Amino acid sequence: MAGVPPRGERVPAEPLRTGDVNEGEEGRSAPAPDAGERVGRRSAARALGAGRRLGLVAVVLCALAATLAYSNSLENEFALDDSHSIESNAWIRSLRHVPRYFVDATTFSTLRTNVDYRPLLQTTYALDYAIAGYDVRVWRATNLLIHLVTSAALFFLGRRLFGSRGVAPLPGLAPRDGDLAALAAAALFAVHPIGTGAVNYISARSSSLVAALALPALVLYLRALAEPPARLARFGALVLLAAALLTKVEAVSFLGVLVLAELLLDPAKRDRGLGARLLDLATWKRLAPFVVVCAAYLVLWSSQTALDSAATRAGATMTPKVYALTQLRAWWYYVGLAIAPLELVADYPSYPLSRSLAEPRVLLALVGWLLVLAVALASARRAPAASFLLLSFFVWLAPHSSVVPLSEPVNEHRPYLPLAGVFLLLTAGATWALARSTRRPRLALALGVAVLLVPLVALTRERNLDWRNALTLWQDTVEKAPDSPRAQMNHGLALMRRGRHAEAEARFREAVRLAPGYHFAHINLAIVLAAQGKEAEARTHYDRAVALASGADAPYFWRGRFRASRGDYAGAIADLERAAERSAAPFREWVALSVLLEHLGRAEEAERRAAQARAVDPAGFEAERAELRATLLGNAPKPAATSDDAVRIMNDGVAAMKDGRLAEAEGRFRRALELAPRYDRAHTNLGIALAAQGRLEEARAAHDRAAELGTDGEALYWRGRFFAERGELALAADDFAAAAAAKPGGASPRELAALAETLARAGRADEAAAAIARGEALDRSAFTRERARFVMSVLSKSERAEEPR
Repeated sequence: MAGVPPRGERVPAEPLRTGDVNEGEEGRSAPAPDAGERVGRRSAARALGAGRRLGLVAVVLCALAATLAYSNSLENEFALDDSHSIESNAWIRSLRHVPRYFVDATTFSTLRTNVDYRPLLQTTYALDYAIAGYDVRVWRATNLLIHLVTSAALFFLGRRLFGSRGVAPLPGLAPRDGDLAALAAAALFAVHPIGTGAVNYISARSSSLVAALALPALVLYLRALAEPPARLARFGALVLLAAALLTKVEAVSFLGVLVLAELLLDPAKRDRGLGARLLDLATWKRLAPFVVVCAAYLVLWSSQTALDSAATRAGATMTPKVYALTQLRAWWYYVGLAIAPLELVADYPSYPLSRSLAEPRVLLALVGWLLVLAVALASARRAPAASFLLLSFFVWLAPHSSVVPLSEPVNEHRPYLPLAGVFLLLTAGATWALARSTRRPRLALALGVAVLLVPLVALTRERNLDWRNALTLWQDTVEKAPDSPRAQMNHGLALMRRGRHAEAEARFREAVRLAPGYHFAHINLAIVLAAQGKEAEARTHYDRAVALASGADAPYFWRGRFRASRGDYAGAIADLERAAERSAAPFREWVALSVLLEHLGRAEEAERRAAQARAVDPAGFEAERAELRATLLGNAPKPAATSDDAVRIMNDGVAAMKDGRLAEAEGRFRRALELAPRYDRAHTNLGIALAAQGRLEEARAAHDRAAELGTDGEALYWRGRFFAERGELALAADDFAAAAAAKPGGASPRELAALAETLARAGRADEAAAAIARGEALDRSAFTRERARFVMSVLSKSERAEEPR
């Protein structure tokens, strides 16, 4: 009939002009609301208030659950890519560099092969550094806050999909029950171990921040579908999308999710076929701004990164076909981690590849996904929200888990956002089933969630311990993926930093055996060989690293350091110049060059390099120069009196420290180190003085430097005491064992007593008994005396530090 709008469409209301009266059909003024209308309005107000209260409950519950699950992770160290994108990246050390992030992707990492355009992510790094420097607790608190936002957003998404504000309620699931299902999903996601990678790994903030922006953006877009035109909601979604894109390129998947939402969830098109929905002009008008923003971003991203042509992005054998076939299995791997999160691996480049569709595992995976797709399509009319959640899992994964090869076939934090929707689907299904099988389904759901929360929290806290430091992380990774050359290499690096050179050398050799072309493994093998006095073999591996990766900066930088420490200044300068040319952020190279050029009397060149470094990080320049002076010039000839002066000044510092004059003692130790930068005793005493002043990060660095330089186990013993006083018993035990092994003439009762008590406190009874037997066999009375002294002076501090305040 003429004048009647088609089904599903709305007639736009005429806007009121000033002075107009809103009249009824026959031109009469609208009557005053009757009692029924007033009751309806009060009911709506009560519903709105209840909805707000439930939203607050969701936020509080997620905050409490996440805090409980991750409270033991706040002091975990930086890991993996944090080294080149955060720790050694001078660009993030000043807020004045923030505008540059948006126009220069080379500021993202010191490694050119890892350059990416993520300016908003870098801005969060700069803010964390401005607040606390490299105090990792602030960085981890930021990651945890982002995880909390994502978890809470999951509740609001579920409520907007199938809850009390649902755009597409599920058949047989009451809206109130839909809200409870969304709340259950949010709480479980907040504590599930699948989030440990995104929370514990600072660089994985890229994925969690995308999720924390994309999920609220999706909620706003769904609101606009349910309550058109809602232009402000659409604009908010567009702004959040832009922010997500500036965080990481994977946010482009949001556009695909919006297309799914338009096709499956729009109430105005629910009675049409999928083809008609796809061709609807109004749909593409609404999507147009999002398409334009994504297209503009991709052009910008491509011009900034050029990652498509990076030779090291994926191995030569990782073709799009191989990657796509492997991902068919990887998707099930991710689903398995959500159901049984027992074998999380921080770094898994050795995940087995698939090269043919005829492989049984590939065929099985493909058949499984075809069944899932069939279910999603069959449910599109009756349960569109379920279809949307199923299909969005693939869309969220598509940017990094489809046909574009990446260096890692699977990744622990990669499914963080895609699995969020799976949680909603599972809890909605469980709620629906309980409503049909129990008399009190809401109570049953609450009890079921409570029962699940306990083991999930326990598993997450246990996984957090794997991320405690580099040694624990890589030891766990090697155990789960022993054929991963990167895991073997990084495990060796963690061992080397603790002075366990022989063990480190074995790990590096295994990495080289697994991947002969892995230049980082050759570099670290060369470093540990040089530390053990195996100079000729060290040179061979440095040269091999350069030959393997002549376009990278790291081989030249580390060979340059080696040459400088051996007095080959001409070769060192040549290597450092090449490293600076190849580095995306050559701060350390410029500082090293300034140190060497100054040492050779080439003052003008030295100052030019120093000025370049200061322009990047003026605050960190002096500390970096002091460290490089110690390592690059430590073997340079010194006046005969220097060593005696350094000892005298250091001893003056010890006397001042005993009298409680800590600041004066610190000054003496620093002066001694200016005279003798490789003086390990001075580094150790500086660490003790700094710890006594509460400057724990600086103290740890001083002890690490002493352990690197010392050869008689003394530095390891005192670093072990530092760890024991902080309650880090596993690290302390490692250092005490290494100190006992390195002690000239064999271990003394002091090292064995410290080792025995630390092992006993750590619950390692058998190892403690063995240490006690060694100590008593050596000198029973001295061993007993040293044990008592150690408990009083060291472990009592740890216990006092753990007392509630």
